[in-house]
Amino acid sequence: MTMTVLPRSWDSTFFGVRVFEAHLRGDALNQAVAEAARCGAECLYLFVDAGDLKNLETAVRRGAQLVDLRVELAGRIRLETGRSSPPTRRATHADREALLPQARELAIESRFARDTRIPDQRVREMYEIWLDRCMDEGVVAVPAKRGAGFVGARKDGDIGRIELVYVDAASRGQGLGRALIREAVAAVDASDVTVVTQTGNVAAQRLYQSLGLRSRSTIAVLHLWLDEPDG
Repeated sequence: MTMTVLPRSWDSTFFGVRVFEAHLRGDALNQAVAEAARCGAECLYLFVDAGDLKNLETAVRRGAQLVDLRVELAGRIRLETGRSSPPTRRATHADREALLPQARELAIESRFARDTRIPDQRVREMYEIWLDRCMDEGVVAVPAKRGAGFVGARKDGDIGRIELVYVDAASRGQGLGRALIREAVAAVDASDVTVVTQTGNVAAQRLYQSLGLRSRSTIAVLHLWLDEPDG
């Protein structure tokens, strides 16, 4: 029988619980839950097409928490023409302490922070590690002069993945996010890129679309804790 659930080894080690994931299509929910239980899963991440209302309703009835509605965008970043941009640079480890509070701000908006079973401190630590990974394995772009924000990206094969994007409220509307994304994408040297954002973050979607990216999928993410009774 084909596996419908897959282990999330890093998450399991980090959170100290056995975590698996399932990408649901058709009537696979019951099979996925049963298989996860046989594997000793404590938490099951469910990824469901946002238009699949039947699976979404069934998952929620079983006690799953809807923690995210996200849009994945993909494409090629357009070249900048006829517009001056705030200067940017590639971050070094000397910038880490200044970037940590910004990474923690991103953590607050994450799907993990919406899961009532995951301690806030662990979520903040996860984003600190994520920042470090971008610095060690990819690139983190930061403002060269004024403004607070950063973009972390890594390369997966030939694809550049924009993984962390933060611009503080006082620095928005000045082209900083656009400039940081261009800096990061140029540094990872990928022609095609992907990025994920929340469906409710219209400003971010408009930014990515203005850079040439287009929506590819809209996915609902739910967390199902198997030790909780069905709703």
